[in-house]
Amino acid sequence: GGRGGGGVGVEAPQQAGGGTGAPKPTHRRRRLFIFDFDGTLFRTPLPPPWWSYRWWDNPDSLNPPTVPAAVDEGWWVAHVVEDARRAIADPDAIAVLMTGRKELLFRTRIEGLLAQAGLGGLDWVFLNDDKRHTAATKCNQMRAILESNPMVDEVHIFEDRYMETYSDFLSDLSNSNTLQRRLTVVPHDIKERPNQALCKPNDFPYAIGRENANSKIGNRAYNLQ
Repeated sequence: GGRGGGGVGVEAPQQAGGGTGAPKPTHRRRRLFIFDFDGTLFRTPLPPPWWSYRWWDNPDSLNPPTVPAAVDEGWWVAHVVEDARRAIADPDAIAVLMTGRKELLFRTRIEGLLAQAGLGGLDWVFLNDDKRHTAATKCNQMRAILESNPMVDEVHIFEDRYMETYSDFLSDLSNSNTLQRRLTVVPHDIKERPNQALCKPNDFPYAIGRENANSKIGNRAYNLQ
């Protein structure tokens, strides 16, 4: 989940719903719930076989016709969505989304999708705006939240990738003097089937690529309706 690299600055985090209004006070909450987007909350399609272009940092991977503008419940991982709703409703929890999707390309779309699932109440929605690897960016975001919320001592991570990286990072942070407290880390390793991309080659001729367009397979794919 959260393919791509980089990270939005956590010093001035934005809320879901466009970041309007001041975030709810979080400094006295004890539990932190971190939800990934792609492959964790949302059954994001993988690139179809005929696709020969960039995918995870391409808005066409998450917008119509690849993904419907309004999605039904079959696009969501239901048990993770329920966990996110419970975390949002928990007065003792901070609930955030962290994704490797690029800030400028995906914030509006992802926040719109979250609102459709009843997840507009997340405390913060973090996307990427620099060149670092997704895992490194998320670790920096976790550190910033933990440093600015000194009561948090329990961290739940819902992810489909890099779980060992995040667990090791938080364990090292817990054992160092940086936070001056011990953390309990609860990993929720999510492995769910992605949905199929609904787009056809005719929708995105640019993405077929010369190597496919010049082959019998590519020509047959391009002519699919």
